Amino acid sequence: MDNKEEDMAIEIDEDFDELTETTPSMEDIHADFEELMETGPGPENTVFNLEEIRKSRGLTVNDMSFLTKINPRIIKAIEQQRFDLLPDPFYARSFMKMYMKVLNIDGDKILALYDQHLTRVASRHEKQYPTAVHDTLQRRHSNIWLVAVIAAVLSAALVGYFWFY
Repeated sequence: MDNKEEDMAIEIDEDFDELTETTPSMEDIHADFEELMETGPGPENTVFNLEEIRKSRGLTVNDMSFLTKINPRIIKAIEQQRFDLLPDPFYARSFMKMYMKVLNIDGDKILALYDQHLTRVASRHEKQYPTAVHDTLQRRHSNIWLVAVIAAVLSAALVGYFWFY
């Protein structure tokens, strides 16, 4: 490595060390989170101020993005609990777990909110399209019978062909 690359690597290490030095202890983090939990639900639903927790740790969105390798837009969506802006549930859960791990907080309650969101979306979809699931199953069932009938007809035709010739 040349001097420029070494200087950049040292600078990144120093920035990371500075970030980790300003992170409070686990006891402080849990106390802050418990305090947030005791304040109760917000006016509309239970909302956790993840942005405030992140800022109290001295971290910016870009710092979180650097530490977690998560796109800053996803981080903002997690903080604002805009679950509709998150990707597929598998990735969304992974991102939320990583976010909570970096902040050293228990993510079970946030994940429970996310699961509630998924349930609401599924029930809303079921209400909008009540027969969609039934129709899909019905089509699959009828397709199986169609394939079976075609296979039987072809088998009979082959047997008949070889029987007479």
